[in-house]
Amino acid sequence: GEALRAACTRVFARLHGEVIAACGTSGTTLTIVIVNELRGEMTCANVGDSSALLVAADGHKFFSTDHRLEVCLEERERVKEHGGLLAQAQMGSGEGRGP
Repeated sequence: GEALRAACTRVFARLHGEVIAACGTSGTTLTIVIVNELRGEMTCANVGDSSALLVAADGHKFFSTDHRLEVCLEERERVKEHGGLLAQAQMGSGEGRGP
């Protein structure tokens, strides 16, 4: 529920702060999956481009959202709203490189 979502958000924020303090501009991805067998519930929270999959004999299902800028409009908008500038990297020749 909402309490679990808030707890995951707090953990992500704390770990992000620790990574920034230790490494400056470095970052990471994180996916947490919590299974409550008594309630028959599974909760997935993620940040970045790491994925969670539920795999069964008949196929698989993604349980996470990909936050890579090249595939996630919502993430691009979030970055812009926080003052970020999005542009394709360029090689020395001026040719575009990357997403």
